[in-house]
Amino acid sequence: IHPLCYKLFNYLIPRKDMVQLPVFSLPVPWRQFTAGHYIDEFAQSHYKDIVVREDINKSIPAAGVGCAFSRRACALLSKEKNNQLFSLDSLTEDYDFGFRLKKYKLKQIFVKFAITRTRSQKSFWSKKTRQIKVKEYVCVREYFPKSIRAAVRQKSRWVMGIVLQGWARMGWSGDLATKYMLFRDRKTIITNFVNILGYLVVISVLSLWLVIWSNPDAYHYPPLLEQGTWLWYVIVANAGFFILRVIQRAYCVQRLYGWGQAFLSFPRMIWGNVINFMATCRAVGLYLRHLLTGKAIAWDKTSHRYPSEEELPSYRSRLGE
Repeated sequence: IHPLCYKLFNYLIPRKDMVQLPVFSLPVPWRQFTAGHYIDEFAQSHYKDIVVREDINKSIPAAGVGCAFSRRACALLSKEKNNQLFSLDSLTEDYDFGFRLKKYKLKQIFVKFAITRTRSQKSFWSKKTRQIKVKEYVCVREYFPKSIRAAVRQKSRWVMGIVLQGWARMGWSGDLATKYMLFRDRKTIITNFVNILGYLVVISVLSLWLVIWSNPDAYHYPPLLEQGTWLWYVIVANAGFFILRVIQRAYCVQRLYGWGQAFLSFPRMIWGNVINFMATCRAVGLYLRHLLTGKAIAWDKTSHRYPSEEELPSYRSRLGE
C-alpha cells in the first residue's frame, strides 16, 4: 500500500463517495508467464481502460483492493438491505457495489495520481550507481497467483461473479452507457471460447502451409478466404484492431514496467487467453451445477504471495516521507 494512499482518500472523501486507486502487479521474473500476464492485464485496465470507462459512464466498478467509500455511501447502501452492506450472494461483491453506487447517483472517481521520486539505479553497462527521477503512482501493488491452478480458480470466481451472477442479478438495467459497459464485461463468456477456437484454426492453417512447403506435390486445399470478399475485408479489419490492441497493451506495460516487460506482453497475451479459457470452462461448469442442484457456490479465497524481506527494501519509504 503506497504511504500516500490514505492522505489521498482523506483529501477526496466526503466530496466523493467512492475512491478507486490503481491496482498493479509487482514485477516478476520473465519466465513466470502465469503471474506475468496479470502485469499486462492490470496495466492496460488500470492505466487506460478504467479511465475511459469513467469518462463514458461516470461510474466504475470497485476493485475491492485500493478502494475507499464515504460514510454516506455505507449508510445508504446498508439501509437498502437491512444493514447488509455487501451482497452475500455474489462472488464479486465489490463489482456489484460499484453499480449500486451508480444507481443512487453517488459520486465515484478513479484516481491515477503520481509523484516524482528520486531513486538510485545501477547502470546495466557500467554498473555505476546513478540517481534517476521516476514517476511513482499512488496505488496498491501485489503479487498475483503464479500457479495455473490458483490463477484459474481466481479468474473463474471473477467470471462467475461478474458475468453469470451479475447478469442474473442486475440484468441489463441502466442507461445506454451502463448497458455498453455491462456488454463489455459479459462478452468474455463468448470471447474466451472463441479465442481458443481461433488459435486452433491458426495452428491448422500453419500446419497445412508447413506440409505444402516441405512437400510441394502434397494436396492443395482450397483457400479458406477468397481475396476481395466481404469476409476477407472483415478479417483484414480485425487484424488491424488486433495489432492496435497489442500496441496499446505493450504501451501501457512499458509506461509502468519498462521495455523488457512490454516485449513479453504479446506472448503473455496468448497464455492469458488460455488461462481465461480454462477459468471460463470452470465457471460455467460450477454455475450449471448450481442451477441444476441448487447447491450454493463456494467463495474461493485467493492464495497470495507476499514480498520477502529481500524484496521489500525497494518499496520501503524512509521515516518522514
